[in-house]
Parts: sequence; structure tokens; C-alpha cells
Amino acid sequence: MDGSAVLHVDRPADEIRASASTIAIPKPGVCLHASVSLLIHLETVLSGRRGRVDHDRGLTLAGNLHLPELRAEIAFRNHGGNGNGSGHVEEHRASATIVSHHFTMPIPLQHVAPPGHEESDIWMLTPGTDPDSTWVEHYAGQLQEEPLTFDRHIPVEATLDVTFTPEESQNGRGTRVDVAGELRFERSTRMRLRFRAPEQSKAPSLESEGDEVALIAAGSRIAIPRQTVSSLAGRDSWMTVRVVDAERRVICVEQRLTGPARNAA
Repeated sequence: MDGSAVLHVDRPADEIRASASTIAIPKPGVCLHASVSLLIHLETVLSGRRGRVDHDRGLTLAGNLHLPELRAEIAFRNHGGNGNGSGHVEEHRASATIVSHHFTMPIPLQHVAPPGHEESDIWMLTPGTDPDSTWVEHYAGQLQEEPLTFDRHIPVEATLDVTFTPEESQNGRGTRVDVAGELRFERSTRMRLRFRAPEQSKAPSLESEGDEVALIAAGSRIAIPRQTVSSLAGRDSWMTVRVVDAERRVICVEQRLTGPARNAA
């Protein structure tokens, strides 16, 4: 699940705030822009509602999406204090939270037209992992009085935008980096429901068959909490970053941030 990444310097507009004793100039940050593939845990509940007359009958679908925990691993490296770039490489590490543990996105409540017959097998179609496979069909169960729970992992594409801004250490030792950004879903993620009579449950289906429901709306964003990480890295250190999940599987391969880490003289 490696992601390709683009790094660029995020330079704010030239805004200079002057006072009697100081002039503050916004510091440039380095932005990591990457497309990442995530495996998200989908949980939905399909419930029936019964009205006094037939046209009041219907189904509702709701649920949650559980995202994997993601962290940015930042490495600070230098050549052991050797100014000529030779010698062994010293390394210090820090990490920042991209998606917190147990982060959940709610699926909005949606109404689904009921099947034309009382007893129906329900099939759920989710996005396929294979580019040649648009949908993957799963048997979910039979429509009855009790709510029906559907539990599955699905692949989702997202865009990661994170800005790393080096900050000067007050005591002149070590390095601090401000981290902020967002995880963005450029395209919507949808699922299909198909109802079939039990005797026709295994019959071939048409591509257009079934009702679609939205799991993630296009343009949805998850804010990455603003945070500061620190390290005992030396003045001439350079920084690299990669993104991993809770099992340390690489989501975005390591990228070198432009320029050395900055700290106080």
C-alpha cells in the first residue's frame, strides 16, 4: 500500500508584523502531498420500518467507517557532527498523529426502497481491490424483522496533505517541527444493495441492478490535529518522513524534506 508523494515548500504571503522591538516573518513549511490507499473497516445496519399502509414501508441504512491508525515517522539525520559530510550518520526519530486510534466516520442515515417481495436475500456490492473489478458481491443475509448488520473491509483512495514547519529551539539545542494538515477524499465511495428472491439468489446479476448508497461523500476531509514534535537532532540535520499504520505497514514511502532541520544557533 505504498503511496507516491510530492514535496513542495509552502511559502505564505509576505506578511511582516512590526513592533517597537521585533519583526516576525512567517516561516516556510514543507508540504507532503501524497495519494494513499487505505483499508477501511465498514459496518452498516439495514433496518426495516413498517407503516400502517404499504407505501409507508421502507428500509434505512446507517453505520460507521473505522479508519486505520496512521502516524508520520519523522527522522532527523546528520553526519555525526562532521562538517564535511563524512563519518557515521546519527539519527533521531519523532512521530506525529495523522489519524488517531479508533477514529470513526459516521455513515449518514439513508432510505432504501424495499424489495417487491417479503422474503429476500440481500447482497452487498463493495468497491473492488482489483482495477479490473468494479464491484465485489457479498451475501449479507435475509431480510427479516431484525436489523441486518454487514461487516467488511473495503479499499478507499485518499489524498494526504501535511505541512511540516521547522521551529527554532529556545535553548539552542534540538529541533522542533510543527505538523498540521488534512486527509481528503477526492472521490465518493459508494455501495450497492441487491434484493433477490431466495430461489433466484445465485442467478447472474446485471451491472445496473441494485440501489446505491453513499459511504463517503466526495470532498470529505479529516483534519490532522496541529501538533509539535521535538528531537535532539543537531543543527545540520536533514529530515525525512514516511507514513505507517498501527502495524507499521508503509502507507507512504519515506521522502526527504527539502533543506536541513532548523534550530537555534
